[in-house]
Amino acid sequence: MIAGVRECLVAPVSTVNESATGTETVSSQRSIVVLPFANRSSDPDQEYFCDGLVEDIIAELSHIPNLLVISRNTTFLYKESSPDVVEIAAYLGVNFVLQGSVRRMGDHVRVTAILKEASTAKTIWSNRYDRDISDVFTVQDELTNEIVTALDVELISGEQGRHRRSKYRSTEAGEILYKGMFEHYKFDQYASMAARTYFEKFVSIEPDSILGYAWLVHSWSFALIVGWEAPELALQKLREFVDKSLTIDGDDAHALVGDTYYKTLVGDLDGALESVERATSILPNLDEAWFARGWVQMLLGNPH
Repeated sequence: MIAGVRECLVAPVSTVNESATGTETVSSQRSIVVLPFANRSSDPDQEYFCDGLVEDIIAELSHIPNLLVISRNTTFLYKESSPDVVEIAAYLGVNFVLQGSVRRMGDHVRVTAILKEASTAKTIWSNRYDRDISDVFTVQDELTNEIVTALDVELISGEQGRHRRSKYRSTEAGEILYKGMFEHYKFDQYASMAARTYFEKFVSIEPDSILGYAWLVHSWSFALIVGWEAPELALQKLREFVDKSLTIDGDDAHALVGDTYYKTLVGDLDGALESVERATSILPNLDEAWFARGWVQMLLGNPH
């Protein structure tokens, strides 16, 4: 089964699944792409912090059922370029584009965000946040709330509370998580090992957060599929981390995606499909869930 998943990994899978939008199309539904924020810090090593903040904003926005959010995997394709807002928006079929920058100076951070109307590149909202680093995660919440207000989208009662249980409280833990994600996305064997070290440290600080276990599952799954880790050890680790995340919240979409990965890799495709269908119903805007669903469907012989 691992070999089959490895084949699926290189197969084209859309990062935006039309099923996630119901009967609406991208053009008729409120939709947004969050482009990578520019790192204005004098220290290039702060790139991880900039990327992590953007990833958090995307994750927060993805919890809004009435808003389609382009996935991180797609938006970060524009990281090293100076994209034309109108051109990108037309290509991705979105209504709004969020751009920004981050400048970090010691224990101080300045975040600038600009929300533009896609068809005209006209600025409809902008703000600048100057904070001590201890408050940077409050900045992320403020950004999301401001954007939600600007887009006139209403959160579904209860969904936000569940998401908070999967997040974290410690600034130190947030920094560590950002560094782990930055290493993970290098897709390099040694960087992958470094990423898992960060995720394990995050878990030691925030044992009640699903995020650490979810990232460990993601990292170990990828390492197993590409052949960086032996199946016996990797599957043991995956089972451990999946169980821990499901124990925290069995209805968390990220935990269910992890369960999907594990069940797929051990050949329980019916169980994997059940888990991923629950994940997409709980959080219809989670691109990773749709990606995992694509894997399962292809392995079942239903590439739709």
